[in-house]
Amino acid sequence: VVDWNVTWNTSNPDFTKCFQNTALAWLPCVYLWACFPLYFLYLSRHDRGYIQMTHLNKAKTALGLLLWIVCWADLFYSFWERSQEPYLAPVLLVSPTFLGVTM
Repeated sequence: VVDWNVTWNTSNPDFTKCFQNTALAWLPCVYLWACFPLYFLYLSRHDRGYIQMTHLNKAKTALGLLLWIVCWADLFYSFWERSQEPYLAPVLLVSPTFLGVTM
């Protein structure tokens, strides 16, 4: 059941929590999984044999690692939250897992 008053007819419009934890989290993951074979094929045919470690490359790697840690922390927080209140939606466990595996 969609409650349009929460999303559109309010002074502070917001997507529902379920929509945020499914569509907004899964669509980028599905896109990355769909593009992976093409990018892997591209890399295998245009291999230069090395990766230049620039400051930008190092910063992106550090940021990616930090985001990966936050993603898994969210999963463990969901487990803890579920132990406190057992009637939480399963999507709160599935989405962080799917996101962490994708990263």
